[in-house]
Amino acid sequence: MDYVYLNTLSVSHDTQLRVLRILNVALEKNGSEIFRFGYDTVRSTASLSAKAISPLQ
Repeated sequence: MDYVYLNTLSVSHDTQLRVLRILNVALEKNGSEIFRFGYDTVRSTASLSAKAISPLQ
């Protein structure tokens, strides 16, 4: 409980409630949509990074 208290000291109550609402919406369908979005975003970024640092072919 102390960690949670200390961790949220600098975050306003309003912001905490906004994040809670966003997470509840994101997790309505077991989080599948938000995880798919995250997976696709990371995959795209990794692909672009690999192309940028790989030797020219």
